[in-house]
Amino acid sequence: MIAIQVLEKLLKNGDIDLIRVNLEQIEKLIREETDRWEDEFNDLIIDYKPSRWSIGVYHDWDSFMFWQPMNWRNFTWFELSTETNSYLKYLELRFAILGFHIEIDWYRPIGDKPCKTQ
Repeated sequence: MIAIQVLEKLLKNGDIDLIRVNLEQIEKLIREETDRWEDEFNDLIIDYKPSRWSIGVYHDWDSFMFWQPMNWRNFTWFELSTETNSYLKYLELRFAILGFHIEIDWYRPIGDKPCKTQ
């Protein structure tokens, strides 16, 4: 995808002649474009958000209401699970017994802490 965008840009600007182009030139141009994208991404300013916790409680007992139309019915007898995400930097812990669920999430701080100026 990047290679096509780079070649399209060069052709529009008249900076490249497809007859004389070689793979080393294309690789160099792709590397330059990728570096430019990474630089733009790294220059983003992310607002600081402190760590936080959230707790969710819910149940599966509404699955026993047979008079209500539902596409599917599920009921959890027992569950213990965790999930983590390295991009969003959170940890999730789920526990369920006899249809009652507790979900605990911890989000780590993101962004740079603002400096206190004197």
